[in-house]
Amino acid sequence: MKFEVDDNKMLRFAEFLRNLRNEKKYTLEQIKKATGIGISDINQLENGMRKKINPFHLVALSNIYKINVLKFYEMLGYINKEKIDSYVEKEAIEKNVAEIFDEKSNMFEKIPLFSSVAAGAGKIVDEIPETYIQVPLSGKNFRAAYISGDSMEPTLVNGGIVVFDPHVEKLKNGDIGVFYLNGEYFVKRFYKGSQGVFLQSDNHIYMPMLVKEHDDFKIWGKCTGTINEL
Repeated sequence: MKFEVDDNKMLRFAEFLRNLRNEKKYTLEQIKKATGIGISDINQLENGMRKKINPFHLVALSNIYKINVLKFYEMLGYINKEKIDSYVEKEAIEKNVAEIFDEKSNMFEKIPLFSSVAAGAGKIVDEIPETYIQVPLSGKNFRAAYISGDSMEPTLVNGGIVVFDPHVEKLKNGDIGVFYLNGEYFVKRFYKGSQGVFLQSDNHIYMPMLVKEHDDFKIWGKCTGTINEL
């Protein structure tokens, strides 16, 4: 899917790309080999001649320049900068986990553990819990699911367990949530901008997912912590 960019944003983005390449001292041929983007496409991007941009190209360029692809989205107007309330890094997640799983707490609760949610390709989850796990949650009515895939690494690891609050139906930009989309379940970061809702991976080799108008989409809960070992 491609999104049309207005002229002013495209020209600023083009200048930004040119400056990045000059700073890195990359040739067009080097960019082509590293990203798979044709030289003519690179030229068009760097000269502001491409108003509809292939999102695969944005991800590839963000990887070679070691820039979060969300920076590109913000520059192109896909995501409003003011609406990116917080991009929660791994340290923030770990702090939240420490607050939830208080080792001093004597209150334990059994919560349902579902088979898996995908951090990669989508995977259908049986809505009947696989089992129940006992964790110190101080009376919180949470759920949990195994993480399948590496798209949320390093924040969420493949094979770990994500704990989420199923009662949260609205998320802020940057929140990690569990989502139902067209019959499959995903754990991603939530972003809502002028182009609609994006589900973004922390592992930037994965493409962002755009939730389209007629998709069957639901926020299944907000991620509140992880368990890597039981």
